[in-house]
Amino acid sequence: MLQILWNLVRVTDFHCACPPNFVHVESDDNYAKFWLEPLDLAKSVGYKNIELSEIRRLIQENMLLLKASWDAHFGS
Repeated sequence: MLQILWNLVRVTDFHCACPPNFVHVESDDNYAKFWLEPLDLAKSVGYKNIELSEIRRLIQENMLLLKASWDAHFGS
């Protein structure tokens, strides 16, 4: 499972091979799920809006890596 650390936030993906691609973001008791295409928040528990905006920005900046990692794990 791919894990990328951004300021104590763990982004994990590869929970299932079913489209669309997504990532889970977890820190402490907070949780969010983002669809990758198009980039959209599916669910969030505990994160403030400003934190979600920062997470969205980080996902967008690393979109190619996240998609490539998903494809490498599940096959494109």
